[in-house]
Amino acid sequence: MSSSLFHREVPRGPDVALAIETLVLANGELPQAISKEDVLAQLMIMQATNDEGEIVEQPAAALRYVKAAFWNTLTESTVFQSGYERYESGSNNPVVPITEYFFRYIFNDEDMRECLSSMRPIEIMQSLPKRPSVPLDADARVIRQDEGEDGEIIPAQKVGKVAGIIVFKPKDTSSSILAEWIRRKRNMVFGGFEKLTDNLEHIRGDEAAVESLRSSTRDLKRETRRLSPRGPRTSGSRE
Repeated sequence: MSSSLFHREVPRGPDVALAIETLVLANGELPQAISKEDVLAQLMIMQATNDEGEIVEQPAAALRYVKAAFWNTLTESTVFQSGYERYESGSNNPVVPITEYFFRYIFNDEDMRECLSSMRPIEIMQSLPKRPSVPLDADARVIRQDEGEDGEIIPAQKVGKVAGIIVFKPKDTSSSILAEWIRRKRNMVFGGFEKLTDNLEHIRGDEAAVESLRSSTRDLKRETRRLSPRGPRTSGSRE
Protein backbone atom coordinates (compact mmCIF):
# COMPACT_ATOMS: atom_id res chain seq x y z
CA MET A 1 0.00 0.00 0.00
CA SER A 2 1.58 3.30 -1.04
CA SER A 3 0.61 6.96 -0.95
CA SER A 4 2.30 10.29 -1.60
CA LEU A 5 0.82 12.87 0.75
CA PHE A 6 3.90 15.11 0.71
CA HIS A 7 2.82 18.77 0.80
CA ARG A 8 -0.79 17.96 -0.05
CA GLU A 9 -3.50 19.81 1.86
CA VAL A 10 -6.25 17.17 1.68
CA PRO A 11 -5.81 13.48 2.58
CA ARG A 12 -7.71 10.83 0.66
CA GLY A 13 -8.94 7.34 1.49
CA PRO A 14 -5.67 5.62 0.43
CA ASP A 15 -3.72 7.99 2.69
CA VAL A 16 -5.88 7.06 5.69
CA ALA A 17 -5.54 3.37 4.85
CA LEU A 18 -1.75 3.69 4.72
CA ALA A 19 -1.72 5.61 8.01
CA ILE A 20 -3.73 2.82 9.66
CA GLU A 21 -1.45 0.17 8.18
CA THR A 22 1.62 1.99 9.51
CA LEU A 23 0.11 2.30 12.99
CA VAL A 24 -0.83 -1.40 13.06
CA LEU A 25 2.65 -2.49 11.96
CA ALA A 26 4.29 -0.19 14.51
CA ASN A 27 2.17 -1.60 17.33
CA GLY A 28 2.69 -5.21 16.27
CA GLU A 29 -0.22 -6.59 18.27
CA LEU A 30 -3.93 -7.00 17.60
CA PRO A 31 -6.60 -6.14 18.57
CA GLN A 32 -5.61 -2.48 18.48
CA ALA A 33 -7.68 0.65 19.02
CA ILE A 34 -6.79 3.56 16.74
CA SER A 35 -8.34 7.00 17.21
CA LYS A 36 -8.81 9.68 14.59
CA GLU A 37 -6.15 11.65 16.50
CA ASP A 38 -3.71 8.76 16.00
CA VAL A 39 -4.46 8.75 12.27
CA LEU A 40 -4.08 12.54 12.13
CA ALA A 41 -0.65 12.36 13.75
CA GLN A 42 0.49 9.74 11.23
CA LEU A 43 -0.93 11.75 8.32
CA MET A 44 1.04 14.77 9.50
CA ILE A 45 4.24 12.71 9.38
CA MET A 46 3.35 11.47 5.90
CA GLN A 47 2.59 15.02 4.75
CA ALA A 48 6.04 16.18 5.84
CA THR A 49 7.94 13.22 4.35
CA ASN A 50 9.31 13.59 0.82
CA ASP A 51 9.79 10.83 -1.76
CA GLU A 52 13.29 10.13 -0.40
CA GLY A 53 11.89 9.39 3.05
CA GLU A 54 13.20 12.61 4.57
CA ILE A 55 11.06 14.75 6.88
CA VAL A 56 11.03 18.32 5.61
CA GLU A 57 10.58 21.07 8.18
CA GLN A 58 7.72 23.49 7.56
CA PRO A 59 6.78 26.84 9.10
CA ALA A 60 4.65 26.57 12.25
CA ALA A 61 1.80 28.51 10.65
CA ALA A 62 1.74 26.13 7.68
CA LEU A 63 1.68 23.11 10.00
CA ARG A 64 -1.26 24.53 11.95
CA TYR A 65 -3.16 25.15 8.73
CA VAL A 66 -2.48 21.63 7.40
CA LYS A 67 -3.38 20.03 10.72
CA ALA A 68 -6.70 21.88 10.86
CA ALA A 69 -7.47 20.99 7.24
CA PHE A 70 -6.64 17.32 7.80
CA TRP A 71 -8.74 17.16 10.97
CA ASN A 72 -11.68 18.76 9.21
CA THR A 73 -11.43 16.14 6.46
CA LEU A 74 -11.31 13.28 8.98
CA THR A 75 -14.29 14.53 10.96
CA GLU A 76 -16.54 16.17 8.38
CA SER A 77 -16.29 13.85 5.37
CA THR A 78 -16.39 10.14 4.53
CA VAL A 79 -12.62 9.97 3.97
CA PHE A 80 -11.97 8.26 7.32
CA GLN A 81 -14.60 5.60 6.58
CA SER A 82 -13.27 5.15 3.07
CA GLY A 83 -9.78 4.73 4.50
CA TYR A 84 -10.55 2.12 7.14
CA GLU A 85 -12.75 0.15 4.73
CA ARG A 86 -9.92 0.19 2.18
CA TYR A 87 -7.48 -0.97 4.86
CA GLU A 88 -9.85 -3.74 5.95
CA SER A 89 -10.30 -5.11 2.42
CA GLY A 90 -6.57 -4.92 1.70
CA SER A 91 -5.35 -6.46 4.96
CA ASN A 92 -8.19 -8.93 5.74
CA ASN A 93 -8.07 -7.63 9.31
CA PRO A 94 -11.65 -7.03 10.57
CA VAL A 95 -12.29 -3.40 11.50
CA VAL A 96 -14.98 -2.10 13.86
CA PRO A 97 -15.73 1.66 13.99
CA ILE A 98 -16.06 2.97 17.55
CA THR A 99 -17.26 6.11 19.28
CA GLU A 100 -15.86 8.66 21.72
CA TYR A 101 -17.58 6.70 24.49
CA PHE A 102 -15.19 3.78 24.00
CA PHE A 103 -12.06 5.92 24.14
CA ARG A 104 -13.27 7.92 27.13
CA TYR A 105 -14.65 5.17 29.34
CA ILE A 106 -13.61 1.72 28.10
CA PHE A 107 -10.22 1.95 26.40
CA ASN A 108 -7.21 0.45 28.14
CA ASP A 109 -4.20 0.14 25.85
CA GLU A 110 -2.26 -1.86 28.43
CA ASP A 111 -4.51 -4.89 27.98
CA MET A 112 -6.83 -4.50 24.99
CA ARG A 113 -8.09 -8.08 25.04
CA GLU A 114 -9.08 -7.86 28.69
CA CYS A 115 -10.65 -4.46 28.01
CA LEU A 116 -12.80 -5.90 25.23
CA SER A 117 -13.74 -9.13 27.02
CA SER A 118 -15.03 -7.25 30.06
CA MET A 119 -17.41 -4.98 28.13
CA ARG A 120 -21.05 -5.16 29.17
CA PRO A 121 -23.85 -5.13 26.56
CA ILE A 122 -24.76 -1.48 27.32
CA GLU A 123 -21.10 -0.50 26.85
CA ILE A 124 -20.96 -2.30 23.51
CA MET A 125 -24.10 -0.49 22.37
CA GLN A 126 -22.68 2.92 23.35
CA SER A 127 -19.28 2.14 21.80
CA LEU A 128 -20.72 1.42 18.34
CA PRO A 129 -21.80 4.35 16.15
CA LYS A 130 -25.45 5.30 16.06
CA ARG A 131 -27.39 4.72 12.86
CA PRO A 132 -27.34 7.90 10.75
CA SER A 133 -31.03 7.48 9.95
CA VAL A 134 -31.92 8.09 13.59
CA PRO A 135 -31.47 11.79 14.46
CA LEU A 136 -30.00 12.53 17.87
CA ASP A 137 -31.91 14.89 20.13
CA ALA A 138 -29.91 18.07 20.76
CA ASP A 139 -30.63 17.71 24.48
CA ALA A 140 -29.83 13.98 24.64
CA ARG A 141 -27.21 12.87 27.14
CA VAL A 142 -25.32 9.68 27.86
CA ILE A 143 -24.36 9.00 31.46
CA ARG A 144 -21.50 6.78 32.53
CA GLN A 145 -22.46 5.40 35.97
CA ASP A 146 -19.61 4.06 38.09
CA GLU A 147 -20.24 2.28 41.36
CA GLY A 148 -20.23 4.74 44.22
CA GLU A 149 -19.77 7.76 41.95
CA ASP A 150 -21.98 10.08 39.96
CA GLY A 151 -21.59 9.42 36.27
CA GLU A 152 -20.22 12.09 33.95
CA ILE A 153 -22.77 13.52 31.52
CA ILE A 154 -21.64 14.12 27.94
CA PRO A 155 -23.57 15.10 24.78
CA ALA A 156 -25.00 12.15 22.86
CA GLN A 157 -23.95 13.72 19.54
CA LYS A 158 -20.30 13.45 20.51
CA VAL A 159 -20.65 9.94 21.91
CA GLY A 160 -22.50 8.55 18.89
CA LYS A 161 -20.10 9.66 16.16
CA VAL A 162 -17.21 7.57 14.91
CA ALA A 163 -14.05 8.54 16.78
CA GLY A 164 -11.79 5.70 15.68
CA ILE A 165 -11.57 1.98 14.97
CA ILE A 166 -10.58 -1.32 16.52
CA VAL A 167 -8.51 -3.59 14.26
CA PHE A 168 -8.76 -7.33 14.92
CA LYS A 169 -6.82 -10.35 13.73
CA PRO A 170 -8.40 -12.50 11.01
CA LYS A 171 -10.53 -15.33 12.43
CA ASP A 172 -10.89 -13.55 15.78
CA THR A 173 -14.28 -14.76 17.00
CA SER A 174 -13.86 -14.02 20.70
CA SER A 175 -14.84 -10.35 20.83
CA SER A 176 -18.43 -9.39 21.67
CA ILE A 177 -18.15 -5.95 20.07
CA LEU A 178 -16.97 -7.51 16.79
CA ALA A 179 -19.85 -9.98 16.94
CA GLU A 180 -22.37 -7.18 17.48
CA TRP A 181 -20.91 -5.12 14.63
CA ILE A 182 -21.16 -8.09 12.25
CA ARG A 183 -24.75 -8.65 13.38
CA ARG A 184 -25.60 -5.01 12.62
CA LYS A 185 -24.02 -5.20 9.18
CA ARG A 186 -25.83 -8.45 8.45
CA ASN A 187 -29.20 -7.01 9.44
CA MET A 188 -28.61 -3.89 7.36
CA VAL A 189 -27.69 -5.91 4.25
CA PHE A 190 -30.63 -8.31 4.48
CA GLY A 191 -33.06 -5.57 5.49
CA GLY A 192 -32.17 -3.65 2.34
CA PHE A 193 -32.37 -6.78 0.21
CA GLU A 194 -35.83 -7.63 1.53
CA LYS A 195 -37.06 -4.15 0.59
CA LEU A 196 -35.54 -4.58 -2.87
CA THR A 197 -37.37 -7.91 -3.23
CA ASP A 198 -40.67 -6.23 -2.33
CA ASN A 199 -40.02 -3.56 -4.96
CA LEU A 200 -39.26 -6.19 -7.61
CA GLU A 201 -42.50 -7.98 -6.79
CA HIS A 202 -44.48 -4.78 -7.32
CA ILE A 203 -42.64 -3.91 -10.52
CA ARG A 204 -42.47 -7.33 -12.22
CA GLY A 205 -45.48 -9.08 -10.72
CA ASP A 206 -43.78 -12.47 -11.13
CA GLU A 207 -44.83 -14.04 -7.84
CA ALA A 208 -43.14 -17.41 -8.45
CA ALA A 209 -39.75 -15.85 -9.23
CA VAL A 210 -39.99 -13.47 -6.27
CA GLU A 211 -40.90 -16.28 -3.87
CA SER A 212 -37.92 -18.28 -5.15
CA LEU A 213 -35.73 -15.24 -4.47
CA ARG A 214 -37.16 -14.89 -0.95
CA SER A 215 -36.49 -18.58 -0.27
CA SER A 216 -32.88 -18.21 -1.40
CA THR A 217 -32.53 -15.11 0.77
CA ARG A 218 -33.81 -16.99 3.83
CA ASP A 219 -31.26 -19.75 3.23
CA LEU A 220 -28.45 -17.23 2.78
CA LYS A 221 -29.52 -15.31 5.88
CA ARG A 222 -29.58 -18.51 7.94
CA GLU A 223 -26.13 -19.56 6.74
CA THR A 224 -24.69 -16.07 7.31
CA ARG A 225 -26.04 -16.12 10.86
CA ARG A 226 -24.44 -19.54 11.44
CA LEU A 227 -21.04 -18.29 10.27
CA SER A 228 -21.15 -15.04 12.24
CA PRO A 229 -19.13 -14.72 15.48
CA ARG A 230 -21.19 -15.11 18.63
CA GLY A 231 -21.59 -12.53 21.33
CA PRO A 232 -24.17 -11.40 23.89
CA ARG A 233 -27.25 -9.69 22.47
CA THR A 234 -27.44 -6.00 23.32
CA SER A 235 -30.74 -4.28 24.06
CA GLY A 236 -30.62 -2.62 20.64
CA SER A 237 -29.74 -5.66 18.58
CA ARG A 238 -32.14 -7.77 16.54
CA GLU A 239 -31.74 -10.82 14.36
